[in-house]
Parts: sequence; C-alpha cells; structure tokens
Amino acid sequence: MSKARHYIPGLGTGFVFGTDEIDIEGIKAILLSAVPSSYTKAEADAKYQLKGTYALTGASYTKAEADGKFALTTALTPKLTANKAATQANSTATDVAGLVTDFNALLAKLKTAGLML
Repeated sequence: MSKARHYIPGLGTGFVFGTDEIDIEGIKAILLSAVPSSYTKAEADAKYQLKGTYALTGASYTKAEADGKFALTTALTPKLTANKAATQANSTATDVAGLVTDFNALLAKLKTAGLML
C-alpha cells in the first residue's frame, strides 16, 4: 500500500492516509452527477447568451438613431473649449473696501473672458 502525505489545515503534514482508504470512484460519481458533462446546442442557446449578442433587445440604438439622439463631437467641441481670463493680482487689501475693489476687478475679468454673464 502506498502512502501519500498531504497538508491538512490544523493537522499539518503528519496526517498519513493510504490511497486505498479514499473512495476515488465515489468522489468522481458525486462530482459528475452534480455537473452535466455537456449540453445540446438548443440547451446551450437557451442557457447562455449567444455570441455577439450583448445588449438586451430594445436597449441599444443603431448608429443613425444614436446620431439623431446624441450630440456629435463636432457640436460639443466649441462648448468644451475653455476661455482664459486675464490674470488677477493677489489682493494686498488691508480693509474691506480694498478687498471689495480687488474682488470686483476679478469679476470684471471673468465677465470679459465670457466665463460669467
């Protein structure tokens, strides 16, 4: 009888059992009965998604439908282009009136650049 050493959590490798002590055929039978070995094409088509069919029916658009429904990149480009405002110097105000003047200068530069109405 050949002996096999295996690591068993909690027991380490000191646990020895013979290969004749394991019912290999019984284990195979249990595993094979739990999982079918194959499906017919009709069974597989019913059970799994068809190759190349990834969207639910009615959940996607054709290119023509999408072009009509969503803005094209060329229509978005001008909207995504940011304007630059003139540089506003750091405030050196020592009172509220000076801070208001600096803040109003910043607002004017933002409006001139088209970033504010």
